[in-house]
Amino acid sequence: MPAFLLLNQLIYRTTARPTDMADAIGTGRSNVSKIVRRLELAGLVGRMADPQDGRQSVVGLTPAGREVAERIVAVSREAYEMIFRDWDDADFQHLEALVVRLVASIDDRLDHAIERTAGVRIPRPVDPEASEGSGDRVASLV
Repeated sequence: MPAFLLLNQLIYRTTARPTDMADAIGTGRSNVSKIVRRLELAGLVGRMADPQDGRQSVVGLTPAGREVAERIVAVSREAYEMIFRDWDDADFQHLEALVVRLVASIDDRLDHAIERTAGVRIPRPVDPEASEGSGDRVASLV
């Protein structure tokens, strides 16, 4: 599973430092080193000097690794197409807005741990009414 998670991260990041990968998949740096070694032996990833800091290395997908990544993405895409077959664009826009809002709220409460792990900035909702009375709504769900 950690090897899959590491490959999955590289699908979206292209390259990453092993320390960032350890944080992203929730494991230790020495474990990431072992995972990277196994994936290198399988021909799925390679190491190169970090272009921003030549003293460090980054890990990236090889052509064979990209093929595996494309298969992973294709399987996911097929599953989602089946699940969301009868959803229209408005449904997706509403879902996206709610998921982004949920992730931003969680990230805010976790001192931006999601942003640090993902390596991307999460957009914050601009609707000031969105947070008004949310405690009452949550309390009514419990």
